[in-house]
Amino acid sequence: MALNNLKPVYVVTDKGTLYAKAKEFNPQFQVDVQQEIIKAVDKVMKYPQHNQ
Repeated sequence: MALNNLKPVYVVTDKGTLYAKAKEFNPQFQVDVQQEIIKAVDKVMKYPQHNQ
């Protein structure tokens, strides 16, 4: 659920791999990932048997 709400990062070249790894150190990227994980956990906790 969390990954569906984050912008995809496609890697095809070595340069792209370096770009993707560097992005992981960006504080805003880390905050965005954590926020989406928290939202997903909250939703599952609120509707544990909900198929969506």
